[in-house]
Formats: sequence, structure tokens, C-alpha cells
Amino acid sequence: MPTPSSRLESGAVLRALAGAISDAVVVLDRDGRYLDVVSRRAELLVGSGRELVGGSVHDSFPPETAARFIRLVRQALDAGATLEDECQIDVAGRPTWFASMITPLTDGTVVWIARDITERRLLEGQLLQAAKMEAVGRLAGGVAHDFNNLLTAISSNASLALAATGSQDVREELGQIARAADRAAALTRQLLAFSRKQMLQPTVLRINDAVRDASTLLERIIGEDVHLITVLDEDTWPVVADAGQITQVVLNLAVNARDAMPNGGVLTITTGNIDVTAPMAARRPGAKPGEYAVLTMRDTGSGMDRATREHIFEPFFTTKEHGKGTGLGLATVYGIVKQSDGYIHVESEVGRGTTFWIFLPRASQAECAPPAPTPVRRPARAAPGATVLVVEDEPQVRGAAARVLRLYGYTVVDVQDGLEALAVWAERGSEIALIVTDVVMPKLGGRELVQRLRADGVRVPVLFISGYAEGTTPERTDDSGQSVFLAKPFDIDVFVRVVAELIAQTVA
Repeated sequence: MPTPSSRLESGAVLRALAGAISDAVVVLDRDGRYLDVVSRRAELLVGSGRELVGGSVHDSFPPETAARFIRLVRQALDAGATLEDECQIDVAGRPTWFASMITPLTDGTVVWIARDITERRLLEGQLLQAAKMEAVGRLAGGVAHDFNNLLTAISSNASLALAATGSQDVREELGQIARAADRAAALTRQLLAFSRKQMLQPTVLRINDAVRDASTLLERIIGEDVHLITVLDEDTWPVVADAGQITQVVLNLAVNARDAMPNGGVLTITTGNIDVTAPMAARRPGAKPGEYAVLTMRDTGSGMDRATREHIFEPFFTTKEHGKGTGLGLATVYGIVKQSDGYIHVESEVGRGTTFWIFLPRASQAECAPPAPTPVRRPARAAPGATVLVVEDEPQVRGAAARVLRLYGYTVVDVQDGLEALAVWAERGSEIALIVTDVVMPKLGGRELVQRLRADGVRVPVLFISGYAEGTTPERTDDSGQSVFLAKPFDIDVFVRVVAELIAQTVA
């Protein structure tokens, strides 16, 4: 009577099990010849069972892949133990990843079980890419924050010097410095967009309007040799986003498409709606189930290989010639979409063009409700001699802000962190008409400083300044209506105007 082991090795039980699973199961000898094909999945992997039996792995795979299998087969037989491995195989021209188990049998043959893990490997790659983008984003945001501090000092001092000099030659040189600082500030804004720390002014809008707003510029951007087709679904759902930034997304993607079609082609822009299900979202890290308005931009350009696609959203990555691009266009798109709680999907093949899908969450009914009327504010009036407490850890920014305020007649007390500010307030709080504070500082940041003061009942107006938003948008006030956010680097005239408006609230 056969033992359980002999029944298993006779193939009956193995065949029954293999028929119920989706794995590829074949029996090989020591030299890689096919002795039996147990599952239908094996036919899809390496051909039909009739062709395989009697053949060899050399007939099914490239030489290096076949040699790898034979080495593993012999290692498993010599060791008398199951070996596991992962490898990539081309199946019908499509790269496919398989996890393999090679188990030796007592008759000198092996059972090779292969499972398709392509989707898992793709998801792992996407998760790694998402983690890398997050890390690069933190780096970019930190660099932009520090750079904005320097630009604030440069532009402020240049403006002060311009106001103090009457020499036309000196004014021209200072003007060059100010213009260079403005260009540098534009670059930092792009870095902040990528790192999702830029200042946005979200409103309820429809992406069709962003496409229409960009239409005049689009024709100039793409040129006469690129045919533009727009198919806009008028029932596209509203979204909550910064209108100017979404228009920027359209323009940046159009520039990218134009560069991919140097000899002309077709750029197609469509809009529509989609309900992303949980299974769909699971296949795209960063996506969440829900209702989305979708912007699609498809070009017929040169396309990209997989290696290029993995880097296109990284800051300063570019395939263009030196001097023909900063590598921040798609990084900016990535940051804007992510900061708007959306996500991007891209598909591209060399010679077959590229398609970008921008998914933006549908606005809720509450978000679409008409906004409450804005209270009318009295015009700001000068408050000469008013005392301003400046709290800033960067000495150059602190010094520039203090000089500007003193120039306009304010009394200034400046400190380097929130703890020092609390000490000053304890001694001179009754004199202080306004606090100007950085948001992020060592020891005690600006938000924590204001929270402590508000907890004690202090209602002094506050002007927050920072190189990035950290979740705060311009002109957003707290429940007291007495705080405003101003992004670095700021224009001196804007800075002084906001200071005057906030102080006017206390003397009105």
C-alpha cells in the first residue's frame, strides 16, 4: 500500500493542489528538462504543456535566465532543501517578476513553483518612490526656508539702501541686486511648491476654468506645429484648490509636452469625473478612495522609459540640454497637486507619448456653500512711536525688519526666540502694540508663543512671518481676527502696510 509520501511524489496530490492554485508548477530534472507540467499557469509562463514536456528551460528563456534556473535546481538537489528566489522574466514581451520555490524530490527531480509578483514589486517600487519623494521634499522645503531668510535680508537691505541713496549709478546696482533676489525668490517658491509648503489661497473652482484661463498662453507655449485638442466635461465636479496654481499645473504640463514633441504633434486636454474605489486606490500609493475631478493631458511625443519616469518629479531632474530647463516644472506640478490633497498618475513609453492624470478631490457641499460676508475694515492709519516686538532667530532677518520699522517711526524691541519674547512681555507688555514673529524657531516657536499669550487673555495683534507656510495660508486669521501671515521674502512696502493695518486695529 503506498505511503502518503509516495502518493504525493507520484503526482496525484500535487496535481490536484496545483490545479486549484494560480501558480506555475512544473517538474524539472537536474539539467533543466521539463518532465511534467502540472498547472495551466505554467503554460502561460513558458508556453503550452505539450511543447514544454521533453524540452528544456533553454528553449523557454534567454541563456542567462536558463543557466540561473539550472544552477538553482542543482543547488536544491545537492543540498536536499527547498530554495527560494525572485527573478524577472519577459512574458509576451512584458517584464514579469516571479517568486520561485524549487523543491527536490527523492527521484532526483525538482518541483518548480513560480508565483507572479509583478504587481507587488510595482507597488513596492511606488512606495519606495513615494518615500524618496517625501524625503526630497523635506530637504527642498528646508533649503527653501533657509534661502528665503537670506533673500529677506538681501531684498530688505537693498530696498533700504535704494531709499537712502541719490546716486543713479548706485541705484542701478542696487536695483540689479533686488531683481536678482526676486528671481531667486521665484525659484524658492517652486521648491516650496514641490515640498508642499508653499502658501496657497484655496477656493472652490472647476478645473475647466483653469484650462480656459491658460488657453491663451497655451497656444503661445506649444507653438503652431502642435495641435491642441480640448475636451472639457461641463459637468466636471468642483474642487478646492488655488486657481492660479492649478492654471500653473496646466501650463507646466503643456511645456513638458511641447518639449517632448520638437517636430510637432498633438496635445489633448480632457476633464471629467471618476469615483476611485478602494481596489483602485490600493494600486496607487498616495491615492485615497473617493470622488475626484480629473484633468488629463496626453501628448504624442517621444515618451519616457521606466528609469526616467521614476525621477521626473524630483527637483532639478531634467533630460533637457544644459541651460534649457531648471528641472522644477514637474516637481512644481507634483507639489501643487499633493498640497491640494490630490495625486498624479503618469503612463509613458518610448516613442508612444506620455499621459498625465491629475486627480483632485471633489469639493463637499459645505465647501461649496456661499462664504460669509467679509467684515469691512477701517483704513489703516499711522501710529508713530508704537512699540513692535520682533521675534526672529535669524539675525539678518531680525536686523532688517527692525531697521525697516525704525525707519518708519516705530519703537522696536527685537529678540531671538519665543522664550525671550515672553520675558519681554512680562516686563513691557503694556507698551507693545504688535508682535512680529517667525513661525519656526528654537526653544519656542511663534505659534507656541502666541498660544501662551492667548491663553493668558492677551489679544495683541500678531504678524507671522516664515519661509514656508507650515499649514498656514496668507490672510488666514485666528479666532480673534488679530493675526496675519506674511511669506518671506516679503516686499518692504507690503510689510509696512500690514504692520500699520494690524496696529490700527488697536488704536481704532
